Amino acid sequence: MTIIIDESLDGVLIRTYLKSRLGFSQSMITSLKARPDGILINGVHATVRHELKPGERLEINFEDTRSSERIKKIDKPLDIIFENDSVLAVNKPYGLAVHPSKKLQDDTLAGRVVNYLSPRIFRCITRLDRDTSGAVLIAKDKPTAARLTRLMEAHRIKKCYLAVVRGDGQLPADGIIKLNIRLKPPSFIERETVKSDEFGSERDECGCRAETRFEIIAANPPYYLLRIYPLTGRTHQLRVHFSGVGFPIVGDTLYGGQTDAGISRQALHAARLEFTDADGTEYCLSAPLHDDFRELIKSLFGTEADTSALI
Repeated sequence: MTIIIDESLDGVLIRTYLKSRLGFSQSMITSLKARPDGILINGVHATVRHELKPGERLEINFEDTRSSERIKKIDKPLDIIFENDSVLAVNKPYGLAVHPSKKLQDDTLAGRVVNYLSPRIFRCITRLDRDTSGAVLIAKDKPTAARLTRLMEAHRIKKCYLAVVRGDGQLPADGIIKLNIRLKPPSFIERETVKSDEFGSERDECGCRAETRFEIIAANPPYYLLRIYPLTGRTHQLRVHFSGVGFPIVGDTLYGGQTDAGISRQALHAARLEFTDADGTEYCLSAPLHDDFRELIKSLFGTEADTSALI
């Protein structure tokens, strides 16, 4: 990780910067101090007592202690939408699982990333269901993963999805769905919505709080093209929420979506990610739509639905 020090950090101790700005734990700082190249200023070893000066180049180098050896390397291309020294963002195709499982050991996004970044470890920050396409954010090192995970937990990594839904009721032009989500017994995969003012866990009757904001960007009733912003991050949240209000996502067979609209998977795409890097740079990353989704939009909403302007 390399950071160019600006005026706002003039006189700040490296120790203070690592703790307050980057959120490093004491154990992480101790690990850095033990490495000759753990903390460098302009290429020279520095202690945590060093006072930062504008224009200096701070380098932080970690040695990974874990391994991704259990993930099978897959020599297949990645659709990279952004990359720098600390993060990698890719446009995941539908039908590709993010992680391997007992039943799925062959081609996965993890396998492709491990092959590309080798010998680095696969640290996925944002995850998508197998049949959801779009932007996935991956950290290249331990401190970046820790920082981005904290941003995720604080809902400071903003996500925007595109979806096509179908329903016979009245869908408002925009709004926020506020329905708790819990596991649907006896399944350990399927979720359901719960109308409750109380919050518990996914395994009890109250369910977890979940909120989703949406807006209609094209309509051809009973089909609607939506731009969706998850305000919380529950498993299957978008799929469960729109099914729960009577407008399931097209192609989503688990939650009641129609399968005769001309797409062979759920019409859900992670179109945009917004986050702030360690140096304060703000990023807004877009993942272009795949061909099947573009064709679905064209067939349902006409050529006036300009897919290049949707994201």
